Amino acid sequence: MRILFATQFAAHFHYFKSIIRSLLKRGHTVRLVVIEHEKYNKEQYLEAIEEFKKEFPNFECVPAKMRENNFSAKILFLARDLANYRRYFFVKNQSAFYSERLIRFFPLGTRSFFGSSLGIWLIKRKMVGRLLDYIENSSEPSKEILEDIKNFKPDVLLASPVNMRRNFFMTDLEYLKAAKKMGLFSALPIISWDNLTTKGIFHVWPDLFLVWNEVQRDEAREHHGIPEEKMKIIGAPLFDGWFGNLKPSESREEFCKRYGLDPSKPILLYLGSSKNMSPDESWVAVKVREALDDSQDEKMKEVQIAIRPHPSNYEIYEKIISPGIVMVPKEGILPNRPEELQLFYDSLYYSTAALDGVNTSGIIDATIMDKPGIVIFTKEHEKTQRETQHFRQLVEGKVLYEAEKFEEVPRILRKILEGSDEKRENRRKFVLKFIRPLGRDVVAGEAAADELEKINGIR
Repeated sequence: MRILFATQFAAHFHYFKSIIRSLLKRGHTVRLVVIEHEKYNKEQYLEAIEEFKKEFPNFECVPAKMRENNFSAKILFLARDLANYRRYFFVKNQSAFYSERLIRFFPLGTRSFFGSSLGIWLIKRKMVGRLLDYIENSSEPSKEILEDIKNFKPDVLLASPVNMRRNFFMTDLEYLKAAKKMGLFSALPIISWDNLTTKGIFHVWPDLFLVWNEVQRDEAREHHGIPEEKMKIIGAPLFDGWFGNLKPSESREEFCKRYGLDPSKPILLYLGSSKNMSPDESWVAVKVREALDDSQDEKMKEVQIAIRPHPSNYEIYEKIISPGIVMVPKEGILPNRPEELQLFYDSLYYSTAALDGVNTSGIIDATIMDKPGIVIFTKEHEKTQRETQHFRQLVEGKVLYEAEKFEEVPRILRKILEGSDEKRENRRKFVLKFIRPLGRDVVAGEAAADELEKINGIR
């Protein structure tokens, strides 16, 4: 098969690498198209793709074609933004954080109106929904993108995430729209575990949605109206790397020396969040440090906090680095290359537990590693913790040790250090339900490749 895979940025390659690798190993040809933009195509992301290309000669990554940014395109893009914004008002039991975050990216006049009571009343009207649908359905695909697809002659088009807010013309959506016009079979692998509840609508539907698990299948049906026959469960490709033959790359002493830690003392790994979720959460790490230092338990004073910052949000921690707080690594990275995943593995392996504010994906990484996860519920993060559906899934699954106050962290940590870990079985069940629903040994990327080969009559 010849597969054309349209995503937005080089950073997204990390999310789909397992699917791409599985297809390439079977002898298929894959072309990845991404938007050229410095902000999202940082050197580390491009280097990861270049290294991957050396391993697979049947893989290439090229710049995506773009829809011309004329007047009609501006109307279409605004309609998509409004349709995404409108959706949030019909998602039950979801935090207002996401609609409030999206509207911040609107032009000033649009933001002022649709953020008002009148604007919110209007956007919720059915006639507005019909108008936005009409604008999408009446718009023709980009001629440049149609030509690009024709020249490559793919058997299948993959596109994802497709339902993010407008970033440089939503090229992944434009390629999907063109593929549908051409009658080319298309599939959409869901990019993240919260994608169906926290992001926008699917303005164009593919022929097949590749969802992670039964929960996502139900979310797709409930929140997007997608019929069950258009979905296949494959597991979570994003986390496939954790199920390989990973082991520590160096001793505890070597690891600690490298990052300024004491190998004889416990390590608490703080998982930092993106700017979108929490612009500056460094105060949380400081509060935890203070709670440990103020504890009457002398052992807690010895606990070291190692911060793993989000790649888009590492600068905020530079001001709080102290003998009891370090960053590993000093600049945030995604685990999209073997050595970067290895560092994340080593960091978790040598930590007693993982501490979380709102980085739920990081907690899933730790859960797969069978590391206890501690969450601190704060008023400042209320909208991105208990009010969000995906965070509640962790809470309802009783995966996390929960602290309502910073002073509770030492008590929780002490029990874990003593070998009491009542959440272990819950973590195992969560992994089987959300990450590997087809079986712990079934690679999600391989399951995706199986479904695509079935469509093309190969299997």
